Amino acid sequence: MNAPIIRPAQERDRAALESIALRIGNGWDYLPRFISDWLNDPTGEFFVVEVDSQVVGTGKLTRLSADEWWLEGLRVDPDFQGRGIGSLLHQYALRRASEMGSGVLRLTTDEDNTSVQRMARKTGFAVVGNYLRYETSAYAHQMGADEFRAFVVEDVSSIRAFLKGSAHYQVAQHSTLARMWKAHRITDERLQAWIADQRVYGWQRDSSAGMIIISARFDAMPEQLEVIYADAAHGGAAKMLRAVRGLAKKLGFNTLRYMVPVEPDRLVAVEQAGWRRPKDNGGRAVLFARELINSQT
Repeated sequence: MNAPIIRPAQERDRAALESIALRIGNGWDYLPRFISDWLNDPTGEFFVVEVDSQVVGTGKLTRLSADEWWLEGLRVDPDFQGRGIGSLLHQYALRRASEMGSGVLRLTTDEDNTSVQRMARKTGFAVVGNYLRYETSAYAHQMGADEFRAFVVEDVSSIRAFLKGSAHYQVAQHSTLARMWKAHRITDERLQAWIADQRVYGWQRDSSAGMIIISARFDAMPEQLEVIYADAAHGGAAKMLRAVRGLAKKLGFNTLRYMVPVEPDRLVAVEQAGWRRPKDNGGRAVLFARELINSQT
């Protein structure tokens, strides 16, 4: 076997990448859906590794903001696993991130993926969060559903004040966590964009107040609402997470999902609200982060 070669991904690699994704994900891998977007990303880097002119792995470095970088899409052909290809891709991405930017570099992996976790720790990443996927059904007559209101841009300052005083906001790493387990910091700019799309809702019931952020409608699962952040004060989390089932129905969804930051009080609240873990015990994410210092400065 000749030495592996890492190069930018190209359109001609699509078939090989789709084949790798199919073998790894049994048809459920998100990679094929994003090949075109990643090929046309002007700020990140989409790369593949070749062995003897055969594409055997890939990875994606994504710039989320000026000081926020994300490592995703690391895949290795099953026939070439165990040969150091994954480590080579990971090291390359880390080096390129240090050349291209600064701030924080983050990634998520499955709780069972011990090889990626070991590789991350070896290269200076630390675990900063654990998440569990919960699901439930929308319910048309859920009490409290009418107590949600869509925030407007003028509410950003009050949202920021609420988050500043929230212990859960700290546990959630000041971030949302969406499908494909990608975390985005909750910045004022993002809040404004999400509010414009009617994805941020305030909730008030008696002395309890809270907020939720939902994702954009997902084409592959258009009937499922995804909660990407949920926070409530004064012990109101369970009430709000129950009420959001009614909001989901009003918005035209039949089911809901939520990657819940692992925190004892929050797990109790989500269970009390009627949410349940998937029967296959899937959806267990580990969030890693490390400081990124630009090597070009």
